Amino acid sequence: MAFSCVVPSTPAITLRLAHCYNLLKRFGLRSPFWALHDLGALCIDTPAAIQKRRVFSRINSNREHEQILSNWKNTLIELSKIPSIRDVRRSHLSDFMLAALLLRLLRPIGEKVPFRSTSSVPIDIRIYNDLDSWIERWFHQGNRLEDIAFLRHITSQPIRLLIAFESIDLNTLRLFSFFGVDQIDSMSLVDIINAFEFSEVAQIARFTLNLLPSLLETKRLRGAQTHAVGGYVGIARHGSIDSLVPTELAYDSELFALRFLENETAFYLREKQKEEERTLHYILIDSSASMRGLRSVFARGLGIGLIKTLEILKEDICFRFFDSQLYESHLIRGHQHSQNNYLLYLLTFRGEHGRNYAKVFSQLALEVENIKQRTYQAIRMYLVTHAECHIPLKTIDHIAKNAKIYGIFILPSDGNIDLEYLDKLYKVQIVTESILLAHEESVERARHIVEELTKTAGSG
Repeated sequence: MAFSCVVPSTPAITLRLAHCYNLLKRFGLRSPFWALHDLGALCIDTPAAIQKRRVFSRINSNREHEQILSNWKNTLIELSKIPSIRDVRRSHLSDFMLAALLLRLLRPIGEKVPFRSTSSVPIDIRIYNDLDSWIERWFHQGNRLEDIAFLRHITSQPIRLLIAFESIDLNTLRLFSFFGVDQIDSMSLVDIINAFEFSEVAQIARFTLNLLPSLLETKRLRGAQTHAVGGYVGIARHGSIDSLVPTELAYDSELFALRFLENETAFYLREKQKEEERTLHYILIDSSASMRGLRSVFARGLGIGLIKTLEILKEDICFRFFDSQLYESHLIRGHQHSQNNYLLYLLTFRGEHGRNYAKVFSQLALEVENIKQRTYQAIRMYLVTHAECHIPLKTIDHIAKNAKIYGIFILPSDGNIDLEYLDKLYKVQIVTESILLAHEESVERARHIVEELTKTAGSG
């Protein structure tokens, strides 16, 4: 920490970054703690100061090292001025998001000038409350040549760090903040890191951020009411106060209290409400090679919007990808709290990109039949694919016996679709290439589709 120049507004920030550093060491980070600390502190909060530590002159008299450290300080000052840093701060990053961002920034440097130390940093707030005295005590107990080499390299071309920060996709950060992707295990950090690596994720994030507000601003739970419903079917000695027989109030207060304690008061029995039909919303997204680029952006953005809307409506959801095979299913229970981990999966999933629709949908037909027999009374299937998704008619008939199929087809440039099973589907939505090429039109088309698919959600 003798080489760090960012003075955070509170020692708790340094403690948080120490946790972050120890986590990233397990993921192969090869950078010193002071580098992660300074960059991370800039991302969390406006620093109290950016300056060389006074203790550094007492423990290191090498003028070259002093100059290199001055270069690092100047680099940090320049970084603190760029707009993307302020935007990152406003995102209020979770620990995992911060760790992924710092790993993305530091990994390229660590690959060229690896920092081989494998020791973790202490997690003790007392140390960071009086850091200079601990630095003076510990500085000469280790070999600092690796720190100097790393410092020399990172300051030799400061423009690289500036470009790295400017290239951070803020839409991706905003999307994760919107979904609250913070209550996840450490293995999901790999998915977050991957999300920063794929350029397509930035496009999906932009599409989804434009789609979700228009979907959610008017969405509310159906059937919410505070008054009792259903007719009366009898009289009982127990019940809620609103079902009390009015003639009971004719008794004086003492006699009423006695009757109530002796369970002699009369209550109306209400008609038992019919149990709602359990419906599963089954979302299938094609991930074959034909769904690359804008098709993939539209399909995944649509999928995220559809899932989020159905979540708000407290519906049960199953979603999965397919290409030459049917990939693992993810189930979201409508009345259970979701940690939004599905967002990472939808953004970063990569399939084999082959095709074998006959095999995939034959397997799916058996699974849907099994679900219908054992778990759900109704299944609504949403198939998001392209105009060349050829499925045998017998297979479609088999699926249609157990599920209402809603087809969303993204057309090729010639605008033609010739699938023999279209009349077997419950509803069909078409997305043309011209719509995909116009961002605002594609967002509006996705909004219309989601609203059409969910306006009767829960009705079977």
